[in-house]
Amino acid sequence: MKKKDSLKVLIFSSWYPTSKNKIGGIFVKEQALALKRNNINVNVFCSVINLSYKNIIPKIYIEKVIDDGIETYFLNINFFKIPNVHNLLFLIFSYFYLKRLIAKNDYNIIHNYVTFPSGLITLLISKKFKIPFIITEVVSDFNLFYKRNFILYNVVKRVILKCNRLITVSSTLGHQIIENGIIPKKMETIYTIADENIFYYNRKLKRGNIVRILFVGLMSKTEQKGIHILIEAIKLINKEYNLKIKFKIDMVGDGIMKKVYQDRIKKYKISKYFNFYGNKTLKEIAILMQNCDIFILPSLHEGMPCVIIEALSCGKPVIASSVGGIPEVVKDFCGVLVNPKDIYDLKEKLIVMLNNYKKYNNEKIANYARNLFSYKVYYQKILKVYQDTIYEYNKCHNSCL
Repeated sequence: MKKKDSLKVLIFSSWYPTSKNKIGGIFVKEQALALKRNNINVNVFCSVINLSYKNIIPKIYIEKVIDDGIETYFLNINFFKIPNVHNLLFLIFSYFYLKRLIAKNDYNIIHNYVTFPSGLITLLISKKFKIPFIITEVVSDFNLFYKRNFILYNVVKRVILKCNRLITVSSTLGHQIIENGIIPKKMETIYTIADENIFYYNRKLKRGNIVRILFVGLMSKTEQKGIHILIEAIKLINKEYNLKIKFKIDMVGDGIMKKVYQDRIKKYKISKYFNFYGNKTLKEIAILMQNCDIFILPSLHEGMPCVIIEALSCGKPVIASSVGGIPEVVKDFCGVLVNPKDIYDLKEKLIVMLNNYKKYNNEKIANYARNLFSYKVYYQKILKVYQDTIYEYNKCHNSCL
């Protein structure tokens, strides 16, 4: 078994921040940085698929970049737009190029993010090169993403049963997997993390006269983040209550539904409550979190959202849906939970929070988050996972020789 400073880890993920999308897959980069800052030799491999009618001639190539000190390989797959071909392209080309990368490097372990499609490729690579692999599963709802499709469910089941260890971002997700008849060899929960050098409680900031409520999330067609529920709740508050408290909701994020939300807010005549900022960098989001009074995330489903972890790390009380792993980390002293899709419950909890947000101990919330979600905590847990997995794999492999 090699010492920690001689470990060489390959992270393979379906998502990772790129020059065009600096937020997508940021949770993977955060964990890679936690390894890098603790002297673990880590490389990242990520496939980026661009389907367009303009791509008459396919162009597939590897781009090697040094991203925050991490050697990162982006497999760019530019292909003609064909329906339902995304996963097939991912599987074929990722396997071919990942195989070439691993043949040239002496990796001790592969850390894969998400069971499908990248987990299937990792299983095949693990067998070919005799390298142990672990999976971090982050899906917000196992039944929603995997159980509905019989073929996909069985592929996912096989990958999970074959991986050397499964990590889930919440205990709730782990229970869902077991309830669906899949019992991994080894499984544990390791929460999402936040960079304590960026997301921290700034005690020097002073509160203003307007209560700042912050939302950060994608405004996608699925409406997963529950922005439509939030708009309806604000409409009710505006109609039913004569609040003396002035507040603004700062909306950070972008997507196909942004204009729809803005038009609806204008139609309801509640524009005075909302500011839309579009996408922001991680550091800009951290500043907004430090300056807000309340963080809100009324999602329909979640795994363990980074933004909740980051807001808590900044010492902010949160209003969040009781879905996924959120109830595991949002305790009474750091926020309130709402029933997903329940406009009236969200309305009531908003009013309660507006009247009581000053009662929360920001420093206590930040300390609580630091003890659960810091780079240091993650590194200590994942290093043990790597060492145990490699030791057990080598022991089993040697005994079979």
